[in-house]
Amino acid sequence: MASIVRKVSSLLSNPTGMEACISKGFEHFDADHSGFIESHEIMACVDKVLHLAGIDRPHHTHVEGVFNKVAGSDQRLDKGEFSRLLHLLLDRLHKSPNPAAPLAF
Repeated sequence: MASIVRKVSSLLSNPTGMEACISKGFEHFDADHSGFIESHEIMACVDKVLHLAGIDRPHHTHVEGVFNKVAGSDQRLDKGEFSRLLHLLLDRLHKSPNPAAPLAF
């Protein structure tokens, strides 16, 4: 887990690199190229990121709950919302005394 925290710290300290990662991530996970990431696309995103990080994925209802709070009434994320979500998640992961603990929203 220390490795992921170092990687997160490195990303957060490099705003240009962070935005490049967010742009690439958005383009990658907007599978239908609609300009939005919908619920089914965010589930694929979460599964892939957690798998790459070696973290067991949470039950999808937890992820859907966070997605619903961030996505709002249109139930999809534009690039700005996606960026804010990733910044929030990475910042909380970076500051958490227990990175494996669930993040409250």
